Amino acid sequence: SFIEEIVQEHKDYIQRMELWKKQLSKNINEQLLNDIIQFLKNDIQKHAEKEEEKLNEDLEKIYEDFDSQAIAFAHDMIDEAIDDVLNYYEKYKKDKKYEEKLKKGIEKVFTMLKDHFSEEENFLFPNIYKEEKEWL
Repeated sequence: SFIEEIVQEHKDYIQRMELWKKQLSKNINEQLLNDIIQFLKNDIQKHAEKEEEKLNEDLEKIYEDFDSQAIAFAHDMIDEAIDDVLNYYEKYKKDKKYEEKLKKGIEKVFTMLKDHFSEEENFLFPNIYKEEKEWL
């Protein structure tokens, strides 16, 4: 199902973020930063778009009063934190003194993503499943 696919993506992303977090604390390097930046710009962006399009569509069919803005708002907050990372990354490339701010920014985004994933999996998705079962 769509939800299972999303949850699997969450698990994959969390594994990657855990690994990167360990690597960041040991040795920051261009390849590592590039991988993280691409992940934030591409994978997370696509994941959010997929969620917003499909989930909101499905939820609005089930709940007429569903506020799809709640998901969009959470995604916007994460986007802002990602923008901060991208800005620090550009500054870091010119001046290594931004390393600490860049690391902290990345860790903040990773924490926000993990919290967001668990919120979706523990609150949003079970409610959809429960509703789906009641509708069948």
